[in-house]
Amino acid sequence: MFKIKKRAYNFKDLTGEKFSRLAVIEFYGLNKHQRTLWQCRCDCGRVTVVSGSNLTKGATKSCGCLRSELLSNRLTKHGMATNGDRHSLYKRWASMKARCTNPNEYAFKNYGARGISVCDEWLHFEPFAKWSLKNGYENHLELDRIDNNEGYYPGNCRWVTAQKNQLNKRNNNRITIKNVTKTLSEWSRESGISIQTIKSRMRYGWSCDDLLKPIGTSYKSRERDSTGRFIS
Repeated sequence: MFKIKKRAYNFKDLTGEKFSRLAVIEFYGLNKHQRTLWQCRCDCGRVTVVSGSNLTKGATKSCGCLRSELLSNRLTKHGMATNGDRHSLYKRWASMKARCTNPNEYAFKNYGARGISVCDEWLHFEPFAKWSLKNGYENHLELDRIDNNEGYYPGNCRWVTAQKNQLNKRNNNRITIKNVTKTLSEWSRESGISIQTIKSRMRYGWSCDDLLKPIGTSYKSRERDSTGRFIS
C-alpha cells in the first residue's frame, strides 16, 4: 500500500473513533480502489492499517490478535485438543513432544537420543498453541528449528514451508564456495547446475570454488595418491 495525500470526495473522518479493538489514529491514504485507509492502534498495542469500509462494517475487529485468541480458545477449551478429531496444530505439538521424550517413538533416535529437548513451557499444549498463532502458524507450514543442534523453544523455532524446512535438515550437504556456505540444493538452484553434476565434479576432485563453472568448462582434476586420496 502507498500513503497517498488525498481524500475521497465522500470522505468521512473516522479519527478518534473506536471499532471493536481498533482505535483510529489518523487518515492514511487511499488504496488502488480509491477507498480510504486508516491507521489504527489495536488494544494489544500493535499499529495496523485498515480500510474504512472494513472498520464501519465490522469486517476487521483487530490487528489479527482476536482471531488468534478465539482459535486458541477453541483449540484448548472445546475439546479439539483432546478428542478423536484433534486439530492439526495439536498433532504437531504431540509429535514434537513424543520424538523428544518417548524412547519408543520411531524418531526418538534422531531427537531425544541426540539431546534435542522441548522447553518446559512447551511441554503443555496451550503455551505452544498461543506462540504458534502469534508467529505465523498456518496448516500448510511446518515447525522448523533454526539451529538443528538446539531444542524446541520460542527463540529457536519458526513456521516455514516444507521446501525451506528441507533445506535446513542436518543431513543436507553443505558446501563452502568462495567463503559462502550453502546446501547443495541451494547452490544448484542458484547456479542452474544440477545436483548430479555438482556431485560428479566433487567426485572427480574439482575444487569447491570451481564447482559452479559453466557446463562444458574444461578442468584438470587433482591427482590422487596410491590410497586414492587427492593430492593437495
